Formats: sequence, C-alpha cells, structure tokens
Amino acid sequence: MQNHALSLLRSGEVTSFPALLRRVVEDVRQDTALAPSSTTANGNGESTTTNGATNGKGATTNGNKGGVADLKPSLAVPQSVVEEALKVTRECLDQLCEIEEPLAA
Repeated sequence: MQNHALSLLRSGEVTSFPALLRRVVEDVRQDTALAPSSTTANGNGESTTTNGATNGKGATTNGNKGGVADLKPSLAVPQSVVEEALKVTRECLDQLCEIEEPLAA
C-alpha cells in the first residue's frame, strides 16, 4: 500500500493527503471487489486462496500470480481479515447493546 501511495504522489496523479487517502481507499475497494472469494486450507492438503493470486503450488499470495511478480500488486483486503473484523465488531457491539436477530420471512 505504501508503494502504491508513493507511486501516486510521485506521478502527480494526486497532490494532497486527502486526495491520496480517497484514491488509495477507492483502489483498495476496487481490488477487493474484483478479487475472487477466498478459501482456507482445511488440513487435508487442499489449496489455499488469498486475494485470488496463485503461487504455482495451489496456494495463493497477495499480489503475486503464478510465482511471477505482477506489475500492479493487488490491494485487496483478504476475506479472512474482513471476517475477523466483522467478528470483533459484533463482539464489541454485543457488549454494548442488545442486538435482535432479523425475523425470518
């Protein structure tokens, strides 16, 4: 992310911190939306996916496709990070207030 921000500043695409912040957040959102859904290994030798790029061994790493460096690394937030953030947020909210589950229609 730091390299992406520096690249935007050096190229002149953005010239202020607020513009840089907006652009980086938008780029992260775009890459996250375009990334295939992630899976994790279950201990049975099945492949693991993170941000949709593969390392040639069935596992996947952020910004590195097929073991060859990508010209534009992915800024996508891994699905496991999103799920963990939602879990922690839910736990914090449960401590602060009573949350009713939606009624099934």
